[in-house]
Amino acid sequence: MTTITMPFTGNINQLLAYGKNAAKDYQGTFVGDTNKGQFAFNALGGDFIGEYKVVSNAIEITFFKKPFLIPKIAIENFLIMHIK
Repeated sequence: MTTITMPFTGNINQLLAYGKNAAKDYQGTFVGDTNKGQFAFNALGGDFIGEYKVVSNAIEITFFKKPFLIPKIAIENFLIMHIK
C-alpha cells in the first residue's frame, strides 16, 4: 500500500472532474464525492487501484495496487504536475 498526501489550492470539484476524465481515458472507474471515493484504471502496463480522501486543503490518495516497477516518487511527481 502506498499513500500520498498532496496539498491543493484549486476547486475540489474541478480536481474530481479531472480525475473522472483521466480514469475514462484509461478505461477505468472513478466514483466519489468531495469527501472520499475510489478509482481503478490500467496505465503504464499495470493496474492502479485505490481510494482518496479530502482533508482540509489536501487530498490523501492511497494505492492498494500499483505497478511494482513504478516508484512512489514517480507517482508523486505526476500528481504534482496535475494537482494545483
